[in-house]
Amino acid sequence: MNNILNFFTSIIDGENPIVTWISVGAIALLIALLVIVCISNRGGQGFDTKRIVFAGICIATSFGLSFLKFSPVTYGGSITIASMVPIMLYSYIFGPISGIIGGLIYGLLQFIQSPYLFTGTTFLLDFPLAFASICLVGLFRKLIKNELGGLIAGVGFTYIWRFLAHLLSGFIYFANGGIWTNLPADNMFIYSFLYQITYIGPDFIISLVVIIALYFSKTITRLEKIADKKA
Repeated sequence: MNNILNFFTSIIDGENPIVTWISVGAIALLIALLVIVCISNRGGQGFDTKRIVFAGICIATSFGLSFLKFSPVTYGGSITIASMVPIMLYSYIFGPISGIIGGLIYGLLQFIQSPYLFTGTTFLLDFPLAFASICLVGLFRKLIKNELGGLIAGVGFTYIWRFLAHLLSGFIYFANGGIWTNLPADNMFIYSFLYQITYIGPDFIISLVVIIALYFSKTITRLEKIADKKA
């Protein structure tokens, strides 16, 4: 039993070779996504130069902001200084397809930044699937005519999707003996809920306040004009 726990602990702490190989795989997938983005400009409807440049700037800004954080929970998520805002704005301006690709790339970067692995399922839930939720900001802009309403709904549902992905991942994590091995099995879901809401809730509030401030300051409108401007 101790050997099994040590094995999982080494994976979580990034000391196991499996994490190295998963990191290499994540980098390879990241490169593949970038290649797809660069060659998908067909008939001017895909990722043109401006869209790629915007993606690079927004993803890099989000990634940089993700280092400004503090963790109220152990071995897990952090509250950041609106790190998801730039990539959510990219989705809002360029649409859900661009948003989901940007979100997938950002999710893989998050794994590379702090690699940990418990199971393949938790990896998919915590990184690609959780951050693919960013596409909802672009989707709700199309669904809701009111600009501010669509923006708020998009941000809200992005965090709901992300929360549910981390919630399920946490349930699997704790149910399989992650760290708190003496936690009663029937408390796993409740514990995961409290664990995720501790950092995702404040992170959502910070992002929403920043998004609304950018909206009323006309910053988003100016970014849209730059994106729409012909080269």
